[in-house]
Amino acid sequence: MQHSLSSRKAIFIDRLRSGTTLLLDGGLSNQLESQGGDLNNPLWSALLLKEAPNEIINAHRFYLDAGADCIISASYQASVSGFQAIVVYPNSGEHYQPQTKTWSGTTTPDACGAAASQWVASGAAVVGGCCRMGPDHIKAMKDCCGC
Repeated sequence: MQHSLSSRKAIFIDRLRSGTTLLLDGGLSNQLESQGGDLNNPLWSALLLKEAPNEIINAHRFYLDAGADCIISASYQASVSGFQAIVVYPNSGEHYQPQTKTWSGTTTPDACGAAASQWVASGAAVVGGCCRMGPDHIKAMKDCCGC
């Protein structure tokens, strides 16, 4: 059954208000790898948004079929250099190093604020933060970008 965006939003809000727990999906990268996706690149799973978007859709379907109520985006590792940025929602501005399978780079709120200024200057219209990004990081972004 297809629902309009406004009706899906209403359903979601009603579920939240009802006190019923919503079940999010699981690790997207795990599912993509189990489907044969190669995530050994600087964009990690975000490269599949560009090169194999149906693999992202299929991974989300596996979680919905398993009972997830909500699915999340696969863009958290997308970078300004990898894509034309509209939304930037990174893990504390760090970069994934596929050779060592580690994160490095910007971690402090002030450094994240400076990075956000660069993202906006490069054309990002929406910025925010994901893993390891707390309220201090968001405040620094707001202060640096004038959002």
